[in-house]
Amino acid sequence: MQKFYLADKEIIKLQISDQHFRVYSYWCSQYNVKTLKPFINYIQTASDLFIPVEKVKKILTDLCSIVVEGDALVSAEDNKTHRRIDFDLPRYKSFLKSMGFLGYNSAKGWTNLQQHLKKDPVQLNKIYKFPKLDQYELHDELNRLSDDELKSIMPTEVKYPWILTKVLKERNIG
Repeated sequence: MQKFYLADKEIIKLQISDQHFRVYSYWCSQYNVKTLKPFINYIQTASDLFIPVEKVKKILTDLCSIVVEGDALVSAEDNKTHRRIDFDLPRYKSFLKSMGFLGYNSAKGWTNLQQHLKKDPVQLNKIYKFPKLDQYELHDELNRLSDDELKSIMPTEVKYPWILTKVLKERNIG
């Protein structure tokens, strides 16, 4: 299930850096919903996200100390019998289970997800300004706009309204 993951809204509320969020999101996108096992490899993460390996290790340590609703974002356990460190995403696992993803029997999770998506078809068909840009590209594009053009954009017109808010704050507009 690479490149697809369900976002936990509680994570978005955390006061973590963009880079921490990006790394955590990457690990969530690598999570196997059938086996309920993460794929956390800090060297692969560093390579894919163009972040130094030491920085990824630091982020991993930081995320291990953050707890959301009783579950750590990341856990690391020394598996001495296999001479390796086993990683897990306890918060993401409990979030998936709450939606009905129960490992190899995850049909309920997919059904719940389909029902949720059918609730608000207007949101699914919404046309945004700059629709093909991810949040980092959107930040760059918004920075290229003049102040007047930037002020004319409503938060509901962009896919990532927090990026618009961030750019407005950076320019002391609004």
